Amino acid sequence: AKTNLDIVGTAAYENFWYYKVEYRPDWSEVYTPLDEVETPVDGDVLYHFDTTALPVGLYWLRLAVVNNDAQVSEDANCAIPILLVDMDADD
Repeated sequence: AKTNLDIVGTAAYENFWYYKVEYRPDWSEVYTPLDEVETPVDGDVLYHFDTTALPVGLYWLRLAVVNNDAQVSEDANCAIPILLVDMDADD
């Protein structure tokens, strides 16, 4: 069954303003905002991702650190794939 995922990592950068967490289905190019956080995080939970309302499939979760100039440096963001499956489905 789909569940809540703790996204753990680091969101800190020179001239840190905030970090944002977004997701999109694999078939879309448009990310949906989930949260913006103004406190840097170092090796801890960045976001609690509740996937229970999402259909099964492949999603991309993106974290981007925004600096005081409202810019995201190329090395200050990442996207990871998340595959949601129905563990209760019959094989």
